[in-house]
Amino acid sequence: MTLGRARVVVAFTLLGTGCLTGKLPHVGRDAPREHVLRTGPFVFTTDFELARRDPLVDDLLGLRQAIHETLFLPEGNGLVRIVVFDSQQGYDEFVRTNFPELPSRRAFFVQQAQGEMVVIAAQGDRLRGDLRHEATHALLHRSMMSVPLWLDEGFAEYFEAGPEGLNSRHVARLDVDAQRGWKPDLRRLERMRDLWQMNASDYRESWLWVHFASCQSSQTRRELLTYVTNLAHGEPDSLADRLERVDPHYVEACLAHLDDLAGNLANKTLPEEGENYHVGSSIPILPAGDVIRSFLPRRPSLVGTDSASPDR
Repeated sequence: MTLGRARVVVAFTLLGTGCLTGKLPHVGRDAPREHVLRTGPFVFTTDFELARRDPLVDDLLGLRQAIHETLFLPEGNGLVRIVVFDSQQGYDEFVRTNFPELPSRRAFFVQQAQGEMVVIAAQGDRLRGDLRHEATHALLHRSMMSVPLWLDEGFAEYFEAGPEGLNSRHVARLDVDAQRGWKPDLRRLERMRDLWQMNASDYRESWLWVHFASCQSSQTRRELLTYVTNLAHGEPDSLADRLERVDPHYVEACLAHLDDLAGNLANKTLPEEGENYHVGSSIPILPAGDVIRSFLPRRPSLVGTDSASPDR
């Protein structure tokens, strides 16, 4: 990732790379393969030994349950390969040699030619958030026939945060923009087809729309879930159209929602950006149910934190 927290998630086709459980390209520095751990839909391949109940493993299993039960998605097929290098140097060498077209990034997601999902990252202070973000992409694409770019990033930003999804840094930055006259524009995001069109503000706005639709009312929540279901079956749809039918002034309602979130953050210290996580360390892992509640009617709001895309 460049520019501090900047990170772009890359999803593209790799021709001739073989199946998910096979080797990744091995020109120059090989991908980790000494240690392999299979659990649920994930296959971890690492340079170091990873315990089956490592907090990192438990966290991704909880993420998978949260995504599927929150969005009522089918389980999907195929495995998600999680590749973690034990050093930034090894990761950088592998990416530079095998994916020279990529800019410098801490982690990325690859969808291979036959649909296999691969997440690639390196040990570091933000590993947990990076893997949550990238694994969210993988799990969505594993279960949905179509995932619009903005929704893909919005959900990745949300689920990366962990329970309740409130990203206080996103709120603070969007609130400053709103005070300067900025307004969210979901239709503009829906027109985006190229990842490189998205800037830091677009990542934040994508998160805001997911958050708003999820908690504004039972109607907006229902429209979001119907929208996701239609996309999962390959049916084209527009969340902007759906929200406008519920409330013709939905843009103003979204701004009011942001204002409420910003008010709740007043006099609070923003969290640190990094998490000192390394395999084997202790991190707070919340049960999936604490995340699952976030989209359901009994929750008054849906909230997350920040950890992995362009310095957003």
